[in-house]
Amino acid sequence: MEGRLKLLMVAALTLLVAVTSHAFPATLTFKDDFNPAKPVVWVEGNGYRNVTVGVRDDLLEGDCEMLLDSLKAVTREASRLLHQVTHGTLYFEEVTILLPSTWACSSVPPGPSTPLTWREGHIIVGPTHPVFKDASWTQQPRGCGQEGDFIYLTEQWLKSYQQHADESSGKELVAQWARYRWGVFGEEGYLGDAVHPPSYLHLNASSLSWNPTLCHNGDLQGDFSGSCEAGDSANCSFSINAEASRNVTSSLMALPNLQSVLEFCDEDTHNAAVPTKHNLMCSGSSIWQVISRHPDLFGREVWVGDVEPTFRVQRAEASTQPSHVDMVLVLQYTSTMAETLNRWKFLRDAVRKFLLVEAPKGTKIGLVMLSDSAVTLAGLTTLTDFASRLSLANKVPQNPTNTSATKNLEAGITEAVNILDGNGLVVLVVENLSNHTSETSENLVAAAGNTSVWAVLYPHLPSVSASLYQDLVDATNGSLLTVVNPYGPMYQSVDDLAALNNQLRTILSASLEPHSVWIKKDEALCLANCFLTLEVDNKISYQSEIILELFFLSFDAAGLKNIEMKAPDGTVLTPSAVDSKYETIRHHFYTQAQVQQTGNYTVMIERLTYVDGVMVSLLVMPRPPVVPVVWASEPLLELHQSNSSVPTLFVQLWQGERYIVKATVTATISFSGANVTLLLRDDGTRGDVTGGDGIYSGMIVGVVGQAEVNILAHDNGGAALLVGSYSSLTLAISDRTLKRSSQVCCGSQIDLSQVEAEPAGSFYMSFSVEATFLDQPVANLPPGRVTDLNMQYSADGLSLHFTASGEDYYSGEAVAYEVTHWTSLSSKPVVEVFSAPPATADSQITLVLSQNECDVLYVFTVCALDSFNTKSEVSNEARFVIPCDYTTNDTQTTASSESPTDVSTTSHTTSGSDSPRNESSTTVSYSSPQTPTSDSSTRETSTLVSTSSSELDSSTAETTIYVSTSTPQISTSVSASMTSQTTTTTQTTSTSTTTDKSSTVSSTPTPQTSTSVPDTSTAKTSTPAISSTTLSTTKTHTIPTTTSTSSTTEASSSSSDNKIAIFLGSVFGGLLFLALAGIAAEYIYRRVSLKSRKRS
Repeated sequence: MEGRLKLLMVAALTLLVAVTSHAFPATLTFKDDFNPAKPVVWVEGNGYRNVTVGVRDDLLEGDCEMLLDSLKAVTREASRLLHQVTHGTLYFEEVTILLPSTWACSSVPPGPSTPLTWREGHIIVGPTHPVFKDASWTQQPRGCGQEGDFIYLTEQWLKSYQQHADESSGKELVAQWARYRWGVFGEEGYLGDAVHPPSYLHLNASSLSWNPTLCHNGDLQGDFSGSCEAGDSANCSFSINAEASRNVTSSLMALPNLQSVLEFCDEDTHNAAVPTKHNLMCSGSSIWQVISRHPDLFGREVWVGDVEPTFRVQRAEASTQPSHVDMVLVLQYTSTMAETLNRWKFLRDAVRKFLLVEAPKGTKIGLVMLSDSAVTLAGLTTLTDFASRLSLANKVPQNPTNTSATKNLEAGITEAVNILDGNGLVVLVVENLSNHTSETSENLVAAAGNTSVWAVLYPHLPSVSASLYQDLVDATNGSLLTVVNPYGPMYQSVDDLAALNNQLRTILSASLEPHSVWIKKDEALCLANCFLTLEVDNKISYQSEIILELFFLSFDAAGLKNIEMKAPDGTVLTPSAVDSKYETIRHHFYTQAQVQQTGNYTVMIERLTYVDGVMVSLLVMPRPPVVPVVWASEPLLELHQSNSSVPTLFVQLWQGERYIVKATVTATISFSGANVTLLLRDDGTRGDVTGGDGIYSGMIVGVVGQAEVNILAHDNGGAALLVGSYSSLTLAISDRTLKRSSQVCCGSQIDLSQVEAEPAGSFYMSFSVEATFLDQPVANLPPGRVTDLNMQYSADGLSLHFTASGEDYYSGEAVAYEVTHWTSLSSKPVVEVFSAPPATADSQITLVLSQNECDVLYVFTVCALDSFNTKSEVSNEARFVIPCDYTTNDTQTTASSESPTDVSTTSHTTSGSDSPRNESSTTVSYSSPQTPTSDSSTRETSTLVSTSSSELDSSTAETTIYVSTSTPQISTSVSASMTSQTTTTTQTTSTSTTTDKSSTVSSTPTPQTSTSVPDTSTAKTSTPAISSTTLSTTKTHTIPTTTSTSSTTEASSSSSDNKIAIFLGSVFGGLLFLALAGIAAEYIYRRVSLKSRKRS
């Protein structure tokens, strides 16, 4: 007896280790390789030290004090809450805030810059995100229990905290820290997400009910809305009644904004059946189970002291070349500028266009009017939006009113330098029509001090010396730019206007990156009614919009009757907007998609009257180069592999501060004369955590030693998209209404239809990195988990769809798929095993089901099996209810969702986790016809086998397994040819066999032929069998079916019991037949005897 107890204890411990290592990889590296220079966070005593917050340098300097105050306040609140939710164990002790080196904050004394940039922050503060808008979020490409890349907070999120200070922001920060540091995931549903829907149908007692996809305790009350009545769980949302849910205290990973919530879900409150991302990624473990295993908490004592963090503010190095340059424009405002009609109008329009269109967002510009004295029209004004641009542009006077012809250059420079306070450029825009002898270059240089001065001479006569200005710009590291007037001082042509615009643009080109400045692609001069061509070479990718720019004299504005542009194929292009805010300039805006053809674009201009020509040009802004970012689940030079985890490679593609989705990215790993090629995915399958987030992922199997990782990326035939808002040029028109619907990070997929995105343009690039794999390849790795299981229903029936797994994670091909399903008619899981078709591991698998009962909830999961019968982790659940009034022949697609005929529900109350699988809630009512009864003659014959199963559901003592006698079909989208084969279906009894695969012993089933016995009573309530008819639109492969049993002894015993029952039944039937035959014989004998007696 004692020996048996010891064996049971060893088996239990072995099972515990296996489960633990499967859910939590043995190798956990908490050093962030997304940016190897990132400071290392550690726990000293009970406090986190060296937590670094990086403030991006494209934010507004004027918000410096607000950002600092809000960051400190919300971190203090988060530290207090962190100490509370970790049961007195942890808090934030030391936090470093990195500010842009150019910012001058009054509360931060000047000092040397740290070598770090904002990119090294564990928490990054930046502008509004194109997808998640102003919600906090964490980049998490790794699996359960593994550290993320960074936490992202927006400046608006911090402003909101300052305006509405409450602890919800502190709770949000704690929840994001849990994601980042401890590798847990959200315990909520996501609107429009088929895998993690906001609500799901649940069997409660004998009826179906809607439940919200939330982990919580207490009585959560609220209302369902959206597509609930249509059975669309992905779009059936749940609104919480906060007042009525005050006894709900968990979970922070689901309800951080609910005032009463101050806890994580633990073993007592967790519900592993809820379709949350955390349940899928962490195999049903609770948040607290994952956190408590982390080294930060394991074995640490409770802290009862002060939890107030200390802050250190440092200046970071600039991460890139500046995106803008500060300047003060000093404009000559004398009678000389009014000598000709168009001279001042050209200058005014050029400056207004510079402010409205040319200067990048975030640029600070001041205005000074120069005559015999200097007057400040505007101090440094930050160009943040259209309103700020227009307000500054409107300060440029309509016409000079100063009658003086004298210009005081020294006064103008001094005024500008005082405005800049030593940071930026002084830009002089002055005429050079006569020698300016009243001032010396020495005085001007002294007035400039350390500030750089640029001089634009408009107009400039070549016969007049420009040495005064040349000496000034040379001494101050500026430049001299001229607009030469070839027609003499009394006439201004459109050539002067075009040249002045070009010179102002030159100032930006010299200071900023090329993709921040407009360039002139082509130009031509048109006189009367004319046609001209502008050549476009689209081998270069341009940003989202292109400007057709026209310069003309103010006299000629009324004579412009019609302007039309045609593409090389003759298509007339309609401008997205026309800007006529100037007297001598007109802009027609076209999208990049309209001007994507290479060739000559024809511009037709119809003029009623004219004095001078029209200068037509095409302005474009080049895209930034595509820059790859490569990292891995561990440092690239320290990659490990074990039975429970292998390295994962990550790649992002960036253009400036915007990332690319829907590209094609492959990686070839070369080592020891061998190559392994991976297709890196961004679709939420095959190891990719979140689809559409721009992180391309691939799990690496079978590589050892030093390796070179060669990565190839291209635009996927033009399908690649650049995620982000429109470029700053749209601000020249107005504050265009953008898509403002935010998404909560992060479900299974990013809904790109709700995101500002544009074609990424053409690109094809390759690059390589070095990697080191420290361990030998591991044999008998499990197949990868299916994460996109979904169900669809059409007139052909119900079908399962998912992305195929592999032999070792996602390498090679899985041998079979174990499908587990149960219904609202019976909670006993039914397990069927289907051989996989000989297709590539990337193929889409379709299982077509038949004999489906309507108004019945079907729940399916899938596990992949490899050639050694090693099983993958369980997939996400797919749920579906077939409507009884289904009449259309069109396929209705509902992934991981339900479709009852009529669902009438307006409110919901669900209790806590005392009985997590039997939550109390409002039931679903149906107004549908009676469920049709299938004809028993058409049912597939099946053998009913009853066996215990501990693998499927701990709450279910018995598993019902059906062995179908018809041949199931698996259809796949793989283009490779497949040979059909049909075999007789057999009942499988499991026998123990030993297979050598790196000293691994596993049990494999041995098929034995048996006779199937129909069981009509079971068939009436059985779950759907696999149909022998497949979808006609896909290639099919006929495969045998085996049945997986969890207990060899019980399965054999059950089979023997069936044989005994058959034998006894046969004996009883025979005896009954003999008895009846005897009675019949005696009856006949008596009748014959009676007739004989009557005759006699």
